[in-house]
Amino acid sequence: MRVTTILPILCCLLLAGMLFRPAGAHAAPSAARTCATASECAAPQQTAPKLFASYTFGLPRAQAMKLPGAAPGKGDFAGDVLLPEADFAGLPWSVRLEFRRDALVRVSLVEAYTGKRLEAVNNSLRDMGFEMLAMLADGVRLDFVAALKVDGPQGLQGRIEKLHKKENPNRMSYAWFDTRKISRETKVTARNLSELLQVVAAETREAEVTLLGDGKGGVANILVDFSLPVLELQTYNH
Repeated sequence: MRVTTILPILCCLLLAGMLFRPAGAHAAPSAARTCATASECAAPQQTAPKLFASYTFGLPRAQAMKLPGAAPGKGDFAGDVLLPEADFAGLPWSVRLEFRRDALVRVSLVEAYTGKRLEAVNNSLRDMGFEMLAMLADGVRLDFVAALKVDGPQGLQGRIEKLHKKENPNRMSYAWFDTRKISRETKVTARNLSELLQVVAAETREAEVTLLGDGKGGVANILVDFSLPVLELQTYNH
């Protein structure tokens, strides 16, 4: 499946009015099932912000290695913890836990790409109260918040279409953010995504959906990375 065939799925989401919907438009979702429960994680901070399911920000690497099926990452993934399976969007995924200073900062889900899997991920994120606010194609970034200010909805859609026409991208990413607790006034006042992230709660979650190209114009894998970018910045970049 070519990367450009993803465009109809994205356009349907935009036309459905997912951008800048009022806060509280969605009820809180039920927690997704994973291979571990909160009790199995045995996290010392029970109120630690959630990254994905029962995995919490700051979970010690030593505790993560005690999870069922946990294995240490190797090579490029040295320092990470690999887990056999988690459930998201009604589908199974392989799991990689990423750490900074031996504390969990990111949960990465990965599987072989299919159009149905991408559609399931997009629908699940939307139902969970996430909104797509940016995309990136091989280093070319499109900030939806800034583009809406300058070009309006139709202009934004045109820029999205143009970015999707990039030939054989190696990496195409879509940045979704949980905006349920962000007021509409805050959203429309911000001039760009960076400015918006400066005024939102530190526990605001991001889900970055990434499509990895196969080098032949198609898509090989899909990744979904859950993180807390504001809290991570506050914690590690003083």
